Amino acid sequence: MIRGIYISASGMLLEQTKLDITANNIAGAQAPGFKKDVPVTDSFPQMLIYRTGQPAGQPVLLGTSPPGQVGTMSGGATVSASIPDMARGSGKETGNPLDVAVDGEGFLVIGTAAGERYTRNGNLTLDAEGRLVTMDGDPVMGQSGEIVLGEGKAARIEADGTVYEGMQAVDKLRVVSFANPAGMIRYSTTLFGESDESGPAEEMEDARVAPGWLEMSNVNPVTEMVNMISVMRAYEANQKMLQSQDQTLEKAVLEVGRI
Repeated sequence: MIRGIYISASGMLLEQTKLDITANNIAGAQAPGFKKDVPVTDSFPQMLIYRTGQPAGQPVLLGTSPPGQVGTMSGGATVSASIPDMARGSGKETGNPLDVAVDGEGFLVIGTAAGERYTRNGNLTLDAEGRLVTMDGDPVMGQSGEIVLGEGKAARIEADGTVYEGMQAVDKLRVVSFANPAGMIRYSTTLFGESDESGPAEEMEDARVAPGWLEMSNVNPVTEMVNMISVMRAYEANQKMLQSQDQTLEKAVLEVGRI
């Protein structure tokens, strides 16, 4: 009975984690380049259950379980991982010459204080020093390092990733790919890093971008709201099961114990 309480509690914790993931997906639904997370659910290792007080030494018939063996029982479930879904989001035309959407696979390379990070968010601008940066102020990396433009000349990005200042080509955007993008580590809303599961970043020499466009998030708000309702109902079901087992345990202790 107490084990049932633990299993119900683990179910509530599972649904709480899934609710947090769903809420985070909804929060990032309007962020360009945002990739939703998908929870991976695993059960705890199963346990082999035996009856207590079973006489020992009884023969085991062919095709039957050993004496006293009841069978296996799960200890509950948990969210073992949260994997980013790297499916492409819809495109949105902005008309901004510094906005780019990566065409096909690939990620823009961003320089941060913690090292290189990767993103599908091509909402770019120029900072006070003339550097091409993200909206968070992190520099966008080109083939020669940080992309620095002068002042007073129109800047634009062509479809092959070349950054122009007026009629002068300044640098070319670095675009990289990964063998397993789903294995990347999320560091912020739209910034990811490589891992052993994703493999190292590989340069894409023939990468294409769509100037004046942004890739929006791949979150479907309606689907996420339906998921949230399902999670809440599952949470409430586990909660009622826990309360029912708690009441049964209370009767066993206070009433049956008196007899």
